[in-house]
Amino acid sequence: MSDEPVQGKKEATPSASASTVDAQELAFLREVLGIRQLQPEVKWGLRNLHAAAPDQQDPCLDSLLAKGLMVAGGSGEVAVFFHATLAGCKVAGLPDEEAEIAAVVERPDDFLRIHYTRPVAGKARSTSVSIDPDLFLLFAKLLNSASGARQTLRNWAIEIDGQGAGRPGRIGVSRMVQRRIYQEIAQTLDRGLNVR
Repeated sequence: MSDEPVQGKKEATPSASASTVDAQELAFLREVLGIRQLQPEVKWGLRNLHAAAPDQQDPCLDSLLAKGLMVAGGSGEVAVFFHATLAGCKVAGLPDEEAEIAAVVERPDDFLRIHYTRPVAGKARSTSVSIDPDLFLLFAKLLNSASGARQTLRNWAIEIDGQGAGRPGRIGVSRMVQRRIYQEIAQTLDRGLNVR
């Protein structure tokens, strides 16, 4: 798993609709989900490909995020980690056979639990975050707000990480964090953005 950020930007290919994933996005999704796994010991198959700097973001990151796939990470100055659950891929409209590629980051015995890895002292640590299914589905259905959604999730991940400092493993989302995300969802809906 390379820790080097991707340099430069690729040209984005517009999707047929906001609920489908085009070929370029699917190739990008396969890559970041670890289909070309470089370090088998990293359990969840995630790849740290993207620095937080806007000029180093792949356009597919925004378009996939707007379709219900999600981003989590450390501080905005360090890196952004892309991940998707099987449920997220289905919400995004991937066919069943393609959605299966996300199974590497979803434990079949732990539905709707988000998994991601962050390097800690040079080692990858797997962290899982509990999330209410209704909250997940609401957030995953937000469209046309990729930048705001990315920042919300980044802030959310930082806050969750802060609660669990020194305690690797499962970290539950506090009611305060859930309430804040619900409020942001409501505000997004109030702005008239399209939700399916």
